[in-house]
Amino acid sequence: GGGGGAGGMAAGGAGGAGWEGPPAEGRWVGGAGGARAGVCEHGAHVCAWEPADGAGGRLFLSARAAYAPPRAIRGGVPLCWPQFSDLGPLASQHGFARNSRWEAVEPAPPGPGAASFVLREGPPEWGRPFQARLDVRVGGQDLDIAFQVANPGPEAMEFTFALHTYFAVDDVAGARVEGLQGCRYLDSLRERAECTEAEEAVTFRGEVDRIYLDTPSRGELRVVDGAGGRAVRILKRNLPDAVVWNPWEEKSRRMGDFGDDEYHRMVCVEAGAIQPPVRLEAGATWQAGQTLRAESLS
Repeated sequence: GGGGGAGGMAAGGAGGAGWEGPPAEGRWVGGAGGARAGVCEHGAHVCAWEPADGAGGRLFLSARAAYAPPRAIRGGVPLCWPQFSDLGPLASQHGFARNSRWEAVEPAPPGPGAASFVLREGPPEWGRPFQARLDVRVGGQDLDIAFQVANPGPEAMEFTFALHTYFAVDDVAGARVEGLQGCRYLDSLRERAECTEAEEAVTFRGEVDRIYLDTPSRGELRVVDGAGGRAVRILKRNLPDAVVWNPWEEKSRRMGDFGDDEYHRMVCVEAGAIQPPVRLEAGATWQAGQTLRAESLS
C-alpha cells in the first residue's frame, strides 16, 4: 500500500500534529495526491493524517504519548471498543481495542493509501468470541476509517463504540464544532444529565465532555480551526452519536501522557454508537465508520 517504512516521520502541521519520530511499529501509508496517514499495529491506531493540500497534519498527537501496552496512544484516532468510557461491563475505561496489538493484513488491500488490521482475541474478562477488522484508506482530502466486527459465537453480544478522534487546532479559543444545534446530549460533567444544544456551534471556554445523541451524519458536523484557517468535515456511517471533549487545564495536569498545555491544541469529536448500545446477534456482522474531509476556510 505504498508509504514503505517508518523513516522520516517529522512533526507536521498545526500543534505538532504529526509523529515526532516513529514508534517502532509505525509506518506511513501514502495515498493519492501525496496524502498520507501514519498507522500503528498497537491499537490499529491512525496516529497522523496529512491531506493532499499541504496544509499540514489534521490529527493531534501528544508529545507524551506512549506506544506500547498497557497504554493507549494519546491522540490520533483511538478505537473505543467494546466499551465507550464506563458504559459496559469492563473495568478498563474505553475497552481493550485501543491498547491491544492488532495484526496488519498482508498483503495490504489493493489500490494506494490502504491498510487493514484484524483483532481476534480480547482479555479473559470479555470472554466472548469476535473477529474485528479496521480498514484505513487515505487519498486527496479524505481519510476513511471503517470498522467491522463479526460475532461467531452462539449468543448475542452487546457493546458500545467510538472513534475517539483528536483533531489538531492552532488554538482551542478559536475552535468550534458545527452541526449539533438542537441535538440532545448527556453532560458527563453533570452526571450525564440530559440537555439540548441551543448554540449554533460548540465552543470551548473550559472543560467540555458531552455525548450528543442522534447527530447528523452526512458531513454537517464540522470541526473548525478558526486560528489555523482550516476545517474537517465528519461523514459518519452507522454511528448516530458524537462525543465532544476537551479536558481543559485541571484534567490535563492529571493525565500523565498529556502535556499540561496541550489542551490548547486539540478538540475531540468522537463518532460513536453509545446510547443505546449495539446488539449484535449470533452469526451477524456490524459495520460502521467515518470519512474525514479536510477543508480550507479561505
